Amino acid sequence: MPYTSWNKKHTKHDFYPCRNLNILLDGVEKAIKHRVRYNSDWWLQNEIRLRTSSEVAIRYFIIEAYKENICYSSSIKFWFLMLDIEFVGSILLLNQFLNFYILGIERLLEDQDIFCHEKLIYALGELMQMAYPKISESAQLNNQTLIASLISKIEKNEKGSIPWAYRNLYDICLSIPSIFRTREIQIFLDNWANYFGSNHPRLNVYSWGGLVIPPLSTQDLLKLSIKGLFQLLHYYGKHRVQDIASRDMIGGFSEIKSILREACSLNPVKFINLFSLMVQANLHQEYISTVVEGIAYHLEYRFGNVKPGQKWEPSFPLPDGEKLASTLLNWLERYSILWNDGSIVSTALKACCHVLVDSESAKRLSLLLFWLYTKYPYDRQIRKHSNDIISAAISSTHGIAASSAITLCNRLLEEEQPVPELLLLLLPHIASDSAIYVRIPVLQQIHYLIYKKPNLGWLLLENIFKEPQLKLWKYSGTFLYLNYRDNFNQIALYLNRLLHEGMEEAGDIWGRISTLASLAGHIDQQQLFEILIKTNNNPAWEGATQVFIANLHLQEHTKKCISGLILILQNRSLSGETITLIDRCFQEETRNYITREFAFTFISSLKSPVRNIDFDSFLEWLGYESRRNPIEILELIEELAKKFETEISVYSIYPTQPLIIALNEILREADDTDELQLIQRAINLQDRFLKLNIEGMEELLRKAERE
Repeated sequence: MPYTSWNKKHTKHDFYPCRNLNILLDGVEKAIKHRVRYNSDWWLQNEIRLRTSSEVAIRYFIIEAYKENICYSSSIKFWFLMLDIEFVGSILLLNQFLNFYILGIERLLEDQDIFCHEKLIYALGELMQMAYPKISESAQLNNQTLIASLISKIEKNEKGSIPWAYRNLYDICLSIPSIFRTREIQIFLDNWANYFGSNHPRLNVYSWGGLVIPPLSTQDLLKLSIKGLFQLLHYYGKHRVQDIASRDMIGGFSEIKSILREACSLNPVKFINLFSLMVQANLHQEYISTVVEGIAYHLEYRFGNVKPGQKWEPSFPLPDGEKLASTLLNWLERYSILWNDGSIVSTALKACCHVLVDSESAKRLSLLLFWLYTKYPYDRQIRKHSNDIISAAISSTHGIAASSAITLCNRLLEEEQPVPELLLLLLPHIASDSAIYVRIPVLQQIHYLIYKKPNLGWLLLENIFKEPQLKLWKYSGTFLYLNYRDNFNQIALYLNRLLHEGMEEAGDIWGRISTLASLAGHIDQQQLFEILIKTNNNPAWEGATQVFIANLHLQEHTKKCISGLILILQNRSLSGETITLIDRCFQEETRNYITREFAFTFISSLKSPVRNIDFDSFLEWLGYESRRNPIEILELIEELAKKFETEISVYSIYPTQPLIIALNEILREADDTDELQLIQRAINLQDRFLKLNIEGMEELLRKAERE
């Protein structure tokens, strides 16, 4: 039943799954309804078997088909169909149609088993209400006698004292039109009317869900008067137990907070003026925190590195950022209730650190950051063993505190302001934190600190990597990249540690930085490849490949990059992903740097299977080069054909048009030169292509015949 149309009727969701079983059963239901409508031979043969099926879903389909048929038999379309048939034929067809499906309904309503399935009760009641005027009097009597017997069974067993045990049968009885009810059924209804009511049975919705929407929009909230706003906030603050969305998916307290937060981010000045009144009015504490959070978001959107999730149009003129940040700083120092929620404090301090860079504010922020860092042990305990350390670094109280501290330090250095002593004491503590996720924000921004204050920067880096690391190396790429050229002596130590500690997680970083250092002259290329071959780490090979490709166009590096790529291609255990990367060298931007040796080595590197190898650019390059110098390209294509004949299935190659173009150019050149050896090689290549059944060969031959 959960996979049929019953589920859509008895649940309320914005979206419904579209599984294979849903599609199949929808098709079965539509097919049954179609055959019932046209009284097909298949339906006449299988009606009894379907009606008595042990599958509840099949019985549901039959009930729905009968209901639809009753509606259809009363429609104008049905009677026009009757008029199109000769009189006698239409009478016979009408009798067969009505007698058969009415007889089926009568038998269905006399089946005791079908009344025992709770999920069929509503559909069965609808059918009875529609069918009672059409079925025979004896069928009506049999049906109500059956229902009366089911009522008697409930009265005799232990459930008889439970009123709700009668609910389904009460709804069924209520579905019978009053003029057709027997005296016994009517008495039963009268006895329970005061308990269940006399309204028509309602469709039961067993579950509901979807997108919860707030009771009002952000703009509507901004338009409210102060009195209206406070009344709204008071109401939802007192009725937090109703926070769960109702069946119409209108939210409550949580959604009001969300709207309030967005309103504060759009018009922070309005809520700054209301803040003290909100505190005095004893509004729910979470509203107070939400106002602070909303104003902090306003600052983050304008001065930080956070982008709003949707179209954000703040009120103009925009308020002064420093005044807003100073207000938040004052609130954090004045209202202790804000410190009940570490996430609010950390969000507000982070926003302030993006804006305030004067000496006095820096000292105040440093003190608050120190407090924040030393509080909230529960949050630290929850996140300490998290597998997703980057998520913990971004969203945890202490991770945000670390990010704010290094941001403030860098901003002060950028503006050439003195860094408070307290902040200089805090940063080493953060860099040495036992929770790895707390160190990540410092590691991600330490490159600027190294640039502006090298001694402090290298000291913090030493603290971050004070013990062997397995999880931090993947976040080391930025500081390694920005320092490999000018500070290689310091970087070499960390590259060596990465080689022994983090190749599994950050092999690509080692490959990229080491290759860049090689191009810069800090590492011998032979030494680089000895390590690459020894470790045989696929990400490291890919990292090295990316660097060689990226620097191929630089004249001072072209020769080294080509020789490096050739050495990479000669690695027998090279992954398909790396070969696909190297294929980019044959694209238009860098194809002029390709050497003959490089092209032959690329062909040699191709191996079966080629499912994970994409060398379209190489094929396009062959077609391009064949137009410029078809004779030189001949040997390359002969070598490629040999690969197709011995190792690679040609059917996995697409597109083949560049190969056909190259062959055509070679044949033309051979024909123009009249060199017998060249002609023989060209014809031989054509025959090999035909045997390989390369797509496009038949069209090439037909074109040659026409010419």
